[in-house]
Amino acid sequence: MKKYIVKLTLGLMLSAAFITACTDDDDDDQAIAFGLSTEELVFPENGGTESVTITAANTWNINANASWLKITPANGMGSGEFTVSADASVLAEPRTASIRIEAAGEMPKTIKLTQMGYQLGVYPSTTDTLIENSALKDKRFFELSVVTNVRFSVEIKEAILDESGNDTGEMGEKAKWLSTTYKEKDLNLDYGQRPVAAKLRFDWNVNVEDQKRAAKIAFKFTDNDGNPQETVVTVMQKAAPTITDNRAGDSLALLIISERLNVMSPWDGSRNMRYWNGVKLWENTDQEVKDNPQMKGRVRSVLFSMFQTEESVPAEVTHLKYVETLEFFSNANNGLKSIKLGNEVCQLEYLKNLRLDAYGLTELPDINELKKLGDKLEVLSLSSNNFNKIPAVLNKEILPNLKVLKMNANRRRDVVSDLTTLDKDKDGLYLDLSSYADKRRFMEMLAWELDTLQLSNNYIEGELPTDKDLSDSGLFDLYTEEDIKASQNTGDKKDELPEILVSTPKVMFKTKGFTVNLNYLHGEIPNWILLHPQMADWNSFTFIFTQEDAKSDTKGNLPGFVNIPKDFEEYYELYPNKRPTWEN
Repeated sequence: MKKYIVKLTLGLMLSAAFITACTDDDDDDQAIAFGLSTEELVFPENGGTESVTITAANTWNINANASWLKITPANGMGSGEFTVSADASVLAEPRTASIRIEAAGEMPKTIKLTQMGYQLGVYPSTTDTLIENSALKDKRFFELSVVTNVRFSVEIKEAILDESGNDTGEMGEKAKWLSTTYKEKDLNLDYGQRPVAAKLRFDWNVNVEDQKRAAKIAFKFTDNDGNPQETVVTVMQKAAPTITDNRAGDSLALLIISERLNVMSPWDGSRNMRYWNGVKLWENTDQEVKDNPQMKGRVRSVLFSMFQTEESVPAEVTHLKYVETLEFFSNANNGLKSIKLGNEVCQLEYLKNLRLDAYGLTELPDINELKKLGDKLEVLSLSSNNFNKIPAVLNKEILPNLKVLKMNANRRRDVVSDLTTLDKDKDGLYLDLSSYADKRRFMEMLAWELDTLQLSNNYIEGELPTDKDLSDSGLFDLYTEEDIKASQNTGDKKDELPEILVSTPKVMFKTKGFTVNLNYLHGEIPNWILLHPQMADWNSFTFIFTQEDAKSDTKGNLPGFVNIPKDFEEYYELYPNKRPTWEN
C-alpha cells in the first residue's frame, strides 16, 4: 500500500512539472510579437537581394504579387530570416509591388517594394497632399517618403489658385508658411545610382484666412543627359473657419483660441457663451452699448488660464472686436520659454486692460505696432515672464494713457542667493543701478507718473537713485512753494504737503502703488521715498524696504537697506492728517 502511495505521489509531481513546463513554453510563445525588420524595400534597376528578419511564435507564409520577385523561404515556423530577390528591370520608370506575410493567429503584414528604372529620378510617395488649417505646434508637420537615385534640392513656392480655389498649375513667390530642414548633403547615396528611400519632414504654419491656400514642393535634379528636371508635389491647406463679425463669431474665435493654446479646461461650445467661465459680455446697461448698440452681447472681457503653447497669442484674437479686457495666465513650463508677443493684440481698438502673466514672454511688439494701443491701453501686466530688461518700447510716449504697469517676478530661477551665479542675459529682469544706462532706465520708469508701478521680485541690484540723481536727470520737476500752498486748498487735509519738500524732486506724485521689494538693493533709502506723500500708502515696509534674503549681489554687497525706519512715526509728524484715526 505504501509503495502504491509513493508511486501515485511521484506521478502527480511529474504531471504537475510537465503542465508547468508546457505553461512556461506557452508563455514564451505568447511573448514573441509578430514583427518585421522593415516595411519597405528598394531595389536598383539591375535587381538584387535583400534580407528581412521575422519574429513570430507560430507558422508563417509569404506571397508576392509580382512575378519578378522571389521569396526564400516562402514559409516557416517561428522567428528567422527570409530573402527577397528582384529580377533586373527592363523599364525606364520605377515599378512597385508588395509581399504579404501571414502568421497564424496574427494580422497580416505587408512590405512595399520599389524597383528603380534606368532613368535618374525623384519619386515621392504622393503628388498631392491635404493638410488642416490649424493644429498644435508639435503636430504642424507632415512627412513625405521619397525614393531616389540622384541628388536633389527642394524649392517651395506658392501655388496660384483661381477664384474657385482650383490649382492653375502656376507657381508664385516663395511659400513662407511651408518649410523643410532637408539639405542635399543629408542624402546618402554611397552606392552610386542605387536607389534609396528617405523621409522628408515639412513644417507648416496656421492658415488664419477663410480661404484655402496651396504650395508646390519642387524636387529639382539633373537627369541622365544633364538636363534639369523637377518632380512636383502640391500641398493644399484647408481654409480657416469663417469668423463673422457678430456674437457667433466671437464665440467661434474664443473656441479656436482655446484650442490653439491647448487650454486644459476648454469651454463647452454647446453652452451659451454667457455662462462660460472667465467670459463677460457687453450688456444693455453699459454706457458703451448705449452709445454703440452693436456692442451688445459681444465679448467684453475674457481670461485664458492654464494652457500649453510655444507661440504668441493666436491670430484669431483680432476677431474679438470689442474686447476691453484680455487676460492670459499660466503657460505650462513658462520659465523655459522665450516667446515674442505678436502684433495681433495691437489691432484691438477697444482694449484697455491687457494681462500676459506667466506666459514665457521675452519680447514685445515693435514700436510702430505697440503705439496703436497708446490711446486706450490703461493696464498692462507682464509679471512672471522672462524679460531680461524693461523693454524700451514701454514708455509714456508710446503708451501715454497707461496707468498701471506690473513687471513682477521676471525670473527663470525662483531662488538665487548669490547673484554672482546669475546669467544676466538669460535668467530674468536684471538692472544694475550702479551703471548709468540701467539707472537712467529705472529713473525713466519713475518719471512716467503711473498710478501703479510694480517691479518686485526681479534681479535689480545696486543703490536706489538719490535725490540729487533725480534732480540732475532732467526728468523731474522740483516741489515749489506754490505746490505747498496749492495742497492746502484742495479741501482735503490729507493732501497737505510739508515745507520740507520744497526744492526736492517731485517723484511719482500721483502714484498710489509702488513696489520694488525682493530685489537685491542695498545702501540708504533716499529721501524721495522717506518723505514721499504716499510712503505709508505704499506699505513701504513690505513692498520697498524688504529685499531678498541673499548673501551677495554680483559685486559682493549684502542686499538690504541700512536706514530702515522703526515705524511711520517720523512720517506722520510730517503728514499728521494721514495718521490712522485708530492711533489718535
